Amino acid sequence: MSENIQPQSNIIVFTVTIPWPEVQEEYQNQLKNLVSQAELPGFRKGMAPVNLVEEKADKKKLFGQVIEVVLPKAYKKEAETRKLIPFIQPRVKPIQSQENQDWIFEITVITKPEVDLADLEEKLKSALAPSKIITPDKKDPSKDEKLKIAFDTLLDTVKVDLPQILVEEEVNLRLSQLVDQVQSIGMTMDQYLAAKQLMPEKLRQSYQKSATEMLTLNLALDKIAEKNEYTGKDRTARAVDWLVSH
Repeated sequence: MSENIQPQSNIIVFTVTIPWPEVQEEYQNQLKNLVSQAELPGFRKGMAPVNLVEEKADKKKLFGQVIEVVLPKAYKKEAETRKLIPFIQPRVKPIQSQENQDWIFEITVITKPEVDLADLEEKLKSALAPSKIITPDKKDPSKDEKLKIAFDTLLDTVKVDLPQILVEEEVNLRLSQLVDQVQSIGMTMDQYLAAKQLMPEKLRQSYQKSATEMLTLNLALDKIAEKNEYTGKDRTARAVDWLVSH
């Protein structure tokens, strides 16, 4: 087992090693399952010789099924030892997975980012003071207007140890959803970008900004709910109410 802590404390990278005998044992289990379902000419279902089934088997697929069994076990054991609670699905990179050798995988775990709410209450009280809020009709601000001010203040004030990996994952998800939406109306992404007069890098930058703000906002609201010991399904709504109550 080796470990490489990245500059951000909530990114942990380590390797897990799965001994070849363990891999081989699970391979045999998967092969037995395959034999039980195999239908080869001249043999009843499940009665074909193991060697014939293995010859015709897709070994890449078989070993893929082996990984799905042995890797989660190895990861779970290591995560429990390190007391890791992943914030998103861990990333896995094969380092060594040849036959007759121990298998080695690099695991990247992102734990929940730290959120610093210092000075937030003071900044909210200042930003939401009646004398500071100017509305076009000079009436009392609506809840939506106060909410926008509170959110902007939160984003300008809180400090979140936000890993770039987390932002990029959100950006890629949004871009994938956009591609699906564009294709559903019979357009290509090039046509969509041309119609919107957008360059691909500008679109990604826009998504990066909105993803960073969304993740920061959600993590901050979660921290506010935790700090105030809010529980239940409405904990986030109560955290929002706390923001605008200053």
